[in-house]
Amino acid sequence: PDSRYALVLAEAIRGIEGQKRSVVELRSRVGTLLSAASVATAFLGGAALADKSIGLLGGLAVVLFAVNVVVDLSILWPADWTFHTSNTVLADKWIKQRNMNASQMQRWLAKFLDDHAAKNHTLLTRLWKRYEWAIGILAASILFWLLELVGLEGWLRGVVFR
Repeated sequence: PDSRYALVLAEAIRGIEGQKRSVVELRSRVGTLLSAASVATAFLGGAALADKSIGLLGGLAVVLFAVNVVVDLSILWPADWTFHTSNTVLADKWIKQRNMNASQMQRWLAKFLDDHAAKNHTLLTRLWKRYEWAIGILAASILFWLLELVGLEGWLRGVVFR
């Protein structure tokens, strides 16, 4: 077998495994973000509801919390990832049916993984972008809760009359 194909395959495997780690990391971060949003809303919303009512900013904070949950869940929703091929395909289709040698199999598998890495990359990039949006939505939600707690008028007085 041509050892150059083994190097190409090793690189394809390294790339696809890196993507798999990135998916795991993203899901972990989203879980943390979802927890932070829940704690912030419970704590700040509870404080804002101490007088039994919330104003417009509190209402917007609740809406942003709901939007954040939807965005987070859209990231966590199962996706069509491909990180490997079936051993049955390797044995039955490539060896038994096509009689491929080791170099041919390494070359084909490297191409297979590379094609799926490109597809995975598109989806992964889109999900990381959603994660960035979710962070911004959480920040806005917390800001609205804080403005609700201090009162917009009180905050404006503090900013304008410093």
